[in-house]
Amino acid sequence: MKCIRVSGLLLAMALAPVLQAQSAYPVYGQEVFLTGAWNGAGMPGCSVSFGCNGPGSGVGGGDGDWDNIVLEDATGQTYVFEFHQQVPVPGLTLEPYNGLVFPEGPYYYESLFVNYVADALAGAPHHHPIPTGGNPDGFTWVHDPMAMRIFRSDGMPFRLVSVDIRNWVNSAGLRMGNSHTPSEWGFMPVPTNDPVWTTIEMPLLTDAAAGDLGASSGGPFDVLNVNGSGGGVQRRADIGVGQSLSLSMNQPPTTVVPADFIIFGYVGIPLVTDSLFLPYIGSPFVFTPCDLAPSQAPVLFTVAASGPFSNCGMLLPATRTPWTFVLPGGVPVPGLFTLQAVCEESSLVLKSTNAVTIRIQ
Repeated sequence: MKCIRVSGLLLAMALAPVLQAQSAYPVYGQEVFLTGAWNGAGMPGCSVSFGCNGPGSGVGGGDGDWDNIVLEDATGQTYVFEFHQQVPVPGLTLEPYNGLVFPEGPYYYESLFVNYVADALAGAPHHHPIPTGGNPDGFTWVHDPMAMRIFRSDGMPFRLVSVDIRNWVNSAGLRMGNSHTPSEWGFMPVPTNDPVWTTIEMPLLTDAAAGDLGASSGGPFDVLNVNGSGGGVQRRADIGVGQSLSLSMNQPPTTVVPADFIIFGYVGIPLVTDSLFLPYIGSPFVFTPCDLAPSQAPVLFTVAASGPFSNCGMLLPATRTPWTFVLPGGVPVPGLFTLQAVCEESSLVLKSTNAVTIRIQ
C-alpha cells in the first residue's frame, strides 16, 4: 500500500502543469534592480515623461530617498550601501549621469532608464544638475524614471536583505527584482508624504515556503524541521561546518495516522521565478521537484521518501511520519541548499510542507 500511495503522489505531480506563484518580494540572483517611483502595476496609457503620477500610472512622481541597502552573498557575508552619506552617488543624487558603472565594495552599480511602456530597460536617466552647495542629504530628483542595477564582477549570487526608504511627497513605494523586465519586479508599498525612515525587510523565499499542509485547519503547519526548527521567519537554518544536523518530518497535526512524504532538495536559494503551483496537489512549491525535472539533477535532488520510488533516487531511507535522521558529524564543507516536502495531510490528500534553506558555514 505504501508503494502505491507514494507512486500515486509522484504521478499526480508529473501530470500537474507548472504555474508561477505570485510572490515577488524576495530578490536573489546575480543582479538586483531597485526603483522607488513606480505607482501601479503597469503602464497602460502612461507616458514615460516626468509627471505621469496619477492613480494607476507607471511613475510615482514623488520624492524618495534610499539608504542602507543591505546585501548578502551566498556565503552569508553582508555589505551595506550607505548612499545617504556619500556625495555624489551617480544615479541616486542630483547630478548629471554620465552612463558609467561605479564600484562599491565588492559590488558595482549603475543607473538605467526604465521604459515602462515597452516594459524594458534602456539607456541612462537624465538628472537635474547638482544644486548650489551640492547635495549632502543624498536626495534624488529625476526627469525620467530610473532604476539602479547592482551586480558583482565575480558573478556570485546575492540577495537584497533590507533597504531604508522615506517618501517626502507621493512616491508609491519600492520595486525590486532580478529580472530585466520591470513588470516582473516585486512591489513594496511604503507610507507617502512621510519623511520618516522606514526599513523594508525582504524574505529569503517566496510565500510558497509556508506550504499549505493544514491551511484549512488552522495552518499551514511547519512539519519539516532542521535541527528542530522550521526555519523561522526567514525560513533558514544556519549550521556550522561539522555541526550535528538533524532532519525531521513531524506528524502532521491534521491526522493521527502515520503519513507518507517525499522531501525534495534544491542546490542554492530558489529564485522568485522558480516558485510554482502543482494544481493536482493544490500546493505551492518554491522550486520544481526533481521528479518533474530529473534532467536537472544534481541541482534538483530527492532527499528522502517513505516509499521506494523516485525518478531521482534518494539520499536517505525513510519511514512514515514521525521520522528523524541525525548526522552527528554534520556536513564537512560549506554549502547552501533548500528543502521542501510533499506530505499526506490526511489519507491520500497531498499538500506541500514548509521549506527550509540550510546554510552550512
